[in-house]
Amino acid sequence: RCMCSEKHLQELSDKAYRYALLVVKNRDDALDVMQETMYRYIVKNPEFADEKAESAWIYKVASNLSRNVLMNSWYRKRTDIPDDAWEKIFRKDGTESEREWEDNGILKAVHHLPKKYSDVIYFYYYEGYSADESCAVLGIREGTFYTRLARARRMLRSKLDQSDIEK
Repeated sequence: RCMCSEKHLQELSDKAYRYALLVVKNRDDALDVMQETMYRYIVKNPEFADEKAESAWIYKVASNLSRNVLMNSWYRKRTDIPDDAWEKIFRKDGTESEREWEDNGILKAVHHLPKKYSDVIYFYYYEGYSADESCAVLGIREGTFYTRLARARRMLRSKLDQSDIEK
């Protein structure tokens, strides 16, 4: 049985929820993924070398569960989160933005990237993972990581340039 503090479990569940919401783009499904992730964490009660390894485990489980949701044919008929809701996704306390990049449209642009590109942006920039750590969570090679990161940056730059032109 897990002997973690309530605050620690809340932090882990917030990470799982934010990541799931980025992937499945639906609050209810993200909550389901978060709950199942935390259930597995509590039941398995895994031991980790450090906090990064623990977070990586949470993200890997949330990623796999999110992929299961996306593969469900019923899910494909659902609608996305409204754009105005994206500002709150990465807020830890629900009121004050932790990063400036939500305000300038980057988060919305990341949301519209294919999953393999949004994942590398999320782990590298938002979570602050190194390339090695990101590769371990995503199960990809370092060269693949850097290629996806470069492509994601290029796509983001293009999307942001387009949105500046349209304004």
